[in-house]
Amino acid sequence: MQSNLYEFQKRQITLIARVTPYAMAGHVANVTVIAVAFAGSVPAATLIAWCAYAYATALLLIYRHVKNRGRSPRSFQRAARKVTIYAFLLTLPWSVLAVLYLGSLPHSEELMLVALVVGMAGCGTLLLSAIPPAAFSYMSVILIPSTVKCLFVSQKGYVLLGMLGLSYWGCLSALIAKTSRDNRERREAELVLAERDAHLQASEAKLAGILGIAGDAIVSIEAGRRITLFNAAAERLFGYSRAEVLGQPIDLLIPTRFRVTHQRHIERFASGSDISRRMGERQEVIGRRKTGEEFPTEASISKLDLGGERLYTVVLRDITDRKRAENRQGLLAAELDHRVKNILAMVSAIASRTQDTSCSTADFVSALDGRIKSMATTHELLSHHRWEGIPLAELVRRKLEPFTTAKNVQIEGADNILRPEAAQAIAMVLHELATNAAKYGALSVAGGHVSVRWHHLQNGQAHSWLSICWEESGGPIVGALTQSGYGTTIIRDLIPYELDGTVDLVHTSKGIRCKLEIPDHWLSAVGSDFMLRRKHSQGTHADQTRRPLVK
Repeated sequence: MQSNLYEFQKRQITLIARVTPYAMAGHVANVTVIAVAFAGSVPAATLIAWCAYAYATALLLIYRHVKNRGRSPRSFQRAARKVTIYAFLLTLPWSVLAVLYLGSLPHSEELMLVALVVGMAGCGTLLLSAIPPAAFSYMSVILIPSTVKCLFVSQKGYVLLGMLGLSYWGCLSALIAKTSRDNRERREAELVLAERDAHLQASEAKLAGILGIAGDAIVSIEAGRRITLFNAAAERLFGYSRAEVLGQPIDLLIPTRFRVTHQRHIERFASGSDISRRMGERQEVIGRRKTGEEFPTEASISKLDLGGERLYTVVLRDITDRKRAENRQGLLAAELDHRVKNILAMVSAIASRTQDTSCSTADFVSALDGRIKSMATTHELLSHHRWEGIPLAELVRRKLEPFTTAKNVQIEGADNILRPEAAQAIAMVLHELATNAAKYGALSVAGGHVSVRWHHLQNGQAHSWLSICWEESGGPIVGALTQSGYGTTIIRDLIPYELDGTVDLVHTSKGIRCKLEIPDHWLSAVGSDFMLRRKHSQGTHADQTRRPLVK
């Protein structure tokens, strides 16, 4: 049981170690950028001392990483404490810089400092999420001092920035708390499994001889390699009845390509001094069922001289499920690594592009906060639906929910399920449309109205397309678009780039009209079963899912 717990904890430490070189490279790059940008604005001695500390900390962690590469920590708690301390040391210079100079630097330099603080807090939380205390330490040390300093600067913009900092800290804290809870539940589940394995091993240790492990398939052969014993478990495992195999050669149960190897193994074992191989020394062999199906087994062998005749007994256990679970675990680990990298790259790109198109610090923080929260909402929906897909109607409702009143939104369409990749891209576009409508369009006034409809169309091609139409009315009079910001770029370019679809964005006098079209292969293949389960879980509300949804 302790071994399984240790393995789980070791995977957490390994995940942190894997990203350490990349994180330190980013840390050094950020320090260098700040050093160059602040030269002349911060006293040279202070800047030199600050850089020396930051670089030394990064080099120390890289040295520790290289020194301990390939080693496993003897104590998870000790390793976790070290990671937490390192996280504190990494963020300390940034907090000191923000506390000492935030409010006294030129606007461009302060914007750069705030952007780095916000971005590092978010990225650090994701990178250290495997160890929640370290993630919380990193995020809090870099955000709390900066936020408090903003609240004490007697300017409206800084107070707003401080309040947004507290909100951002709260969101990241909630994310860390959820990750901690997930880790705890997984650890408890692994402890339960470990306890079951321990009980099984204890039972196997107490059972001696062939009859003691009758739950496994037991096959005995004589010196001529013909079957003399075939228990009920073996009947279930191979699909043969006892009468069908008694007196038959053992090759009947072995695939043709492995028969020579198996015979040599028996001969080596027969000439050796070992009487048996214990359960822990089992070797994997391939068996063949009556149907011809091959499957992996875990096998042990023993020999016994009885009445001048030598008998060999093989104990077999089907490990198909275990092999499948191991393969699935490997796939899940690879998928997790891929998703984490994608999220980090997306957050970095959004932060950079948002900063480029922001007019002020408050505008940057507000826009970045909204986009990151939108991403979090989408990932929450995907997690809730086990990454099988998101119902389009549910996705649209969630993106419009913050701005919806009694009659200002109408949603109508079939029960389409978007694949995870399509759901994430469309969610970003819907967020930008909804945010724009709330600031400047139909959702910014009491009489405004937004309609979102979707349907299938053929487009004269072999495969159908899904058409999603966003249309605003009753809002302020909208003039011609004179400047394209990052949000507009997302709306126009993301769907064609990610989903090979089309976007028709029109600014009319009544408001924005946006038409999205994507190929139908971005709809989930499990959509019908998915919606059937969803309707069943909703009870009496299931018959309403295909009618227009008006709020």
